[in-house]
Amino acid sequence: MKNQDICMAVAVFVLLCSPLPSHAENWVEFYFHTATAQTTGQTLSATESFYDSDSFRMLDDGTFKVWIKSSTSNSGALATLLGKGGESKELILINCNQETFEVLSGGLDMDKAPTPELRKLAENANRGSINGPIVYKKLADIFCTNK
Repeated sequence: MKNQDICMAVAVFVLLCSPLPSHAENWVEFYFHTATAQTTGQTLSATESFYDSDSFRMLDDGTFKVWIKSSTSNSGALATLLGKGGESKELILINCNQETFEVLSGGLDMDKAPTPELRKLAENANRGSINGPIVYKKLADIFCTNK
């Protein structure tokens, strides 16, 4: 009987002390895009974008925030220039009324940009009009219902 009690105590301890995820993730694909070479018709890149429906929060002022991730695969000239691709995650805030976005986490680090021009480009990639990056426009089309 003592061994059973010890095993149960260890099991409870492990369950209580094991790290739990900070939030559940339920990724929903909302955008797929390919880029092709005009001369050859070869696919140069493919990007799938997802939002985490468990992290979506609509705020009272007409804004929402949500985690998104994009998986990109590059080939041909784009792979040579940009690398094979990868996955990125961002926490974004979209203001439906002003049609703007802001990357709250996971965006470009403006402090690492060596010149003022590159800092300005990084700033524009982290906040601006949703009519710029098509991914943010697609999200706004889904969640901004009072347009």
